[in-house]
Amino acid sequence: MSDTWQPISTAPRDGTKVIVREGTRICVAAFERPNFSPTAPEAWVLYVDYGYGLPGEKIDEHRHSSGGRDTIIHPTHWKPI
Repeated sequence: MSDTWQPISTAPRDGTKVIVREGTRICVAAFERPNFSPTAPEAWVLYVDYGYGLPGEKIDEHRHSSGGRDTIIHPTHWKPI
């Protein structure tokens, strides 16, 4: 599989964790039901937030945990982990 950013519409929607981009924010997320509501529709759920960075920066320098599947994000692109 390619390591280049792909449109989010082509991302797996089976709960597989992938790297996603929301503007300049880089995260690990999965398309699944969020923890905060058993009846909420499936959405892109944040697992790890690497923060905001400039092109060429190492994203792991910004890493912090999200606290676990309670935040819905709206990414535009993805790539495999």
